[in-house]
Amino acid sequence: MSTYPANFEQKSGFDKIRELVKKYCTSPLGLRFTETIAFSTDFDAIYTAQLQSEEMRQILISGNPLPATDIPDLSHEFSRLVTPGTWIEPENLPDLRHTLSAMSEIGLWFTDERIETFKTLAQLVAPLTIDPLLIKELVRIVDDKGNINDNASPELASIRKEIKQKESSIFRKLEATLADARKAGLTPENSEPTLRNGRLVIPVLSAYKRQIKGFIHDESATGQTAYVEPEAIFETNNQIRELESAEKREIIKILMIFSAKLREHLSDLQAGLLITGKLDFIKAKARFGLKIGAVMPLMSNAPLIDWLDAIHPLLYLSHQANYKSVVPLNITLKDDQRILVISGPNAGGKSVALKTVALLQYMLQCGLPVSMRATSETGIFDKIVIDIGDEQSLENDLSTYSSHLVAMRYFIEHTDNKTLFLSDEIGTGTEPRLGGAIAEAIIEHLAEKGAFGVITTHYANLKLLAGKVNGVFNGAMLFDARNMAPLFRLQTGRPGSSFTFEIAKKTGFPEFILESAKNRTETGELSFEEQLLQLGLEKEELNKKRKEIEVADQLLADTLAKYVKLHGELEKSRSELIKKAKRDASDILRNANKLVENTIADIKEAQAEKEKTRLLREKMQADALLLTESDQGEDDDLPPIPEVLKKPAPVVKDRPLRVGDLVQIKEQDAIGELVAIKGKSATVSFDQVMLHTELKKLVYANTSEYKPKRRRSVTSHTTDLEKTLGNFQITLDVRGKRADEVIPSLLNYIDEASLLHIRELRVLHGKGNGVLRNIVRDYLKTRPEIAWFKDDNPDSGGAGITLIGLKQ
Repeated sequence: MSTYPANFEQKSGFDKIRELVKKYCTSPLGLRFTETIAFSTDFDAIYTAQLQSEEMRQILISGNPLPATDIPDLSHEFSRLVTPGTWIEPENLPDLRHTLSAMSEIGLWFTDERIETFKTLAQLVAPLTIDPLLIKELVRIVDDKGNINDNASPELASIRKEIKQKESSIFRKLEATLADARKAGLTPENSEPTLRNGRLVIPVLSAYKRQIKGFIHDESATGQTAYVEPEAIFETNNQIRELESAEKREIIKILMIFSAKLREHLSDLQAGLLITGKLDFIKAKARFGLKIGAVMPLMSNAPLIDWLDAIHPLLYLSHQANYKSVVPLNITLKDDQRILVISGPNAGGKSVALKTVALLQYMLQCGLPVSMRATSETGIFDKIVIDIGDEQSLENDLSTYSSHLVAMRYFIEHTDNKTLFLSDEIGTGTEPRLGGAIAEAIIEHLAEKGAFGVITTHYANLKLLAGKVNGVFNGAMLFDARNMAPLFRLQTGRPGSSFTFEIAKKTGFPEFILESAKNRTETGELSFEEQLLQLGLEKEELNKKRKEIEVADQLLADTLAKYVKLHGELEKSRSELIKKAKRDASDILRNANKLVENTIADIKEAQAEKEKTRLLREKMQADALLLTESDQGEDDDLPPIPEVLKKPAPVVKDRPLRVGDLVQIKEQDAIGELVAIKGKSATVSFDQVMLHTELKKLVYANTSEYKPKRRRSVTSHTTDLEKTLGNFQITLDVRGKRADEVIPSLLNYIDEASLLHIRELRVLHGKGNGVLRNIVRDYLKTRPEIAWFKDDNPDSGGAGITLIGLKQ
């Protein structure tokens, strides 16, 4: 049994989901498929069903929808026609014409381009083949209302022509007889020819019915009027009846000939009915998915849950009708965090979170789109077992507690490491201490079996299992302690308080009763609740401060970057100005030298004293030297860039790296100690955290910049690394972010991936107008550790997702 209990669908609310999907079906064949929806553990079948729904969703929002799939169910008629000598009933001809036309249009809709885009649906439709000659023949013999055309055969055309001629003759004779009767006053006023028993008659006053020769077919309800078929048209009417019988025989002959041709294609037509019915069903799923904002998430053939913005579809529809919003659920169950114990106040959303998990996982494995973010990671479970609500039964002599025990016994006996179990308020219905002890033992046993689960509780002993039992971790439904209002948001990592006394106080409960209750409660229990409350408040404050520090840190980093850039620009400008000044000075000196030389030449020509000429030359040279020295002086007005902002030059040594050297990974700032070399691989200790990498990626560290950090335990560092790994998402979703938000996200994302040795990454930026895609790719070109990047496969996101490969 893959699900428990027997009424799982009623307990989880899936029966309502099934009915909602039915409303979007347009054919009885589609409705039939909704009745066959069932829980599956076949990953390939589930993946195909999800992909079909996703492709249909894309078609619906593309503005170029698939042709109508509202075809009737002719499967019974086709089965009857298998017998030779049978013919299709005339009343089924309109349905047949509509069915063949719809099948043909669906096949033609899938052009080569659409086959490439919607591969899964195209594979489904591929066997849908309708012989165009069959459609052509049907159109020739049947009009769009389902009537047999006159030209379906020469014999039929001749018969119908003769019938029309005789009817025209009868009508003329009848009008003449009626005119005579009116003159004689034998008929009621304003009487006209009419039909009785399929024959044309005239109304005659009963008192005069014997005065007109003919056959009386009927009388009025009052008996005052008789309907007489005049003798003059009696024989002609008989001839028409004979012609009508001949017409029916000719129609049957035509239908038998056509049915014989149809019989050759019955297997294709039966398959076509199933295909179009399946398409109608898939379309209904996609339309329902659009209604609840559902998509196809990422899927893995392993038991796991890593959901983002998951929403209970029934709650969403209910709130939507009342113009209210639903707080989405983020939840992760995998690896060493398999069993989530949710605590918190009543009406805080614990049960809704549990039911959301139960319903969405069941919908996923039934092939229905699920209401969560497209980047959510989903897995497959072999079993889903739940204990929700009260199963007490007078017939089976079961109390509330006994019904819970029956469910827990089933959990214990049938769960394994591929089972998802969900229990609402486990251990309730009996004495709290004993019920809590039994619940604790059950959880420990299920954890040992490697099962995955979600549990809601108020029991303090269950909140303390996290850290004691492998795989168990806490979650709290957040509560606004200041305004005493639930926030309906799940936060993992800590237990929640029930806020028992606080909520009672807010409702106006008598103060003296609450004080009396507090006095009757053990101090330890009150202290635990108070500590949970205080921890929650402190964590909110810490988160607020952390965000403020992050903003300030980013602002400081931006300011420093601007300072460094401005300093560099000023240095460059100063250098250029000095060079220009020197060039100008050199030009002046050259011109001055020319002037001096010319002057000396003039003096010589004038035969001036040699001593006077020498003194003049020395003075000019001294002036030139003074000018040159003054040009070489540096401008000290611009302050030097602080050393802390300068990136140290890489240290170069003339020997290979050895164990014990302080090293850095290329393009990284962290300094570690080389503790082992094995071939081309190396192990580096970064403050007690061991990192394995390739030897060629290491360089000598600048030890002048190295400041040893306070020694931390290996356990602490391992926990940090595991936490980073646990929180790391393979796909980075930057949709909806501004351009200035994308780069910091990418920087942290790539750095964490390098640290964790993850070599292939995915960035979901959507298609849109391509702005985010260009920003992402321009940044990737600047990162030296990026080996390659490209679009994802067309069936997995195409140009809306960039795949990234990091260098080995």
